Amino acid sequence: MSKYRQWAIKLLIIVGCSLPMTTSARFPAKSPALTKSMLPRAMQPRYMPATTRSIAPFRLITDRLSMKQVVEVFGLPDRDIGSGIYIYIYDLADRSQVIIGSPDGKRLLYVIHSQANKQQSAELFRTGSPAKIVPGTVAKGIDRNACDFFKQWRAQLPKSTLNDCELKHGQLDLLIATYTVKGKDATIVEKLLQQRFQMGKLRFICCGWENPEQPGRYRRDGDSYQISMFSGETLEKDWRKIDRFYITVTKYLTEP
Repeated sequence: MSKYRQWAIKLLIIVGCSLPMTTSARFPAKSPALTKSMLPRAMQPRYMPATTRSIAPFRLITDRLSMKQVVEVFGLPDRDIGSGIYIYIYDLADRSQVIIGSPDGKRLLYVIHSQANKQQSAELFRTGSPAKIVPGTVAKGIDRNACDFFKQWRAQLPKSTLNDCELKHGQLDLLIATYTVKGKDATIVEKLLQQRFQMGKLRFICCGWENPEQPGRYRRDGDSYQISMFSGETLEKDWRKIDRFYITVTKYLTEP
């Protein structure tokens, strides 16, 4: 084989691995399964939830997220099949795949949804392309451990329950946890949030309890958080008679 032919083959391999296929791109599970230690340093998360197996949350990925944040929200990819760049594969429950390309383990190049029963893969995102996500879009189906911020901070709230974990896209990308606590335990929780996160005291405004002017704030590992507590609509002044209160923790995936 001539030197020119050898060089051409190598070039095709590099380019082929760097650019995603527009036709159905099913990658066999021959690559070794990833472990956290196999991730580049730039992607090493402090906390990592179970791997997301639903397509809906992946649709909210934009270039404002880093690969580290992708892993912190969606969990560990199943494989890396890249050569020259990182190409991470997430295997979904419906046997489709999400393919994420990154040149350096920090920035995102593209996100593709590949389905076995379709000839064309759907490009969800590519660097430099216009945003396709409607502002205000919310995606659920994310592992709750990604949102259990109080557990991550070792600041568990007594009697509280984590109910929901949402990824929201708007002017900013947000990861939002919602906890609930019974009215009879709300006073203790309010005091803890005031002491730990400088949250303002709840006030009765019109038809419920809230603290709109002074939410709690927290910063950890370079990330910013906002903590709020409120009741549902009620005229009741005795907290013990209120069914439940809500605590939301908002993590800013992109800075305001």
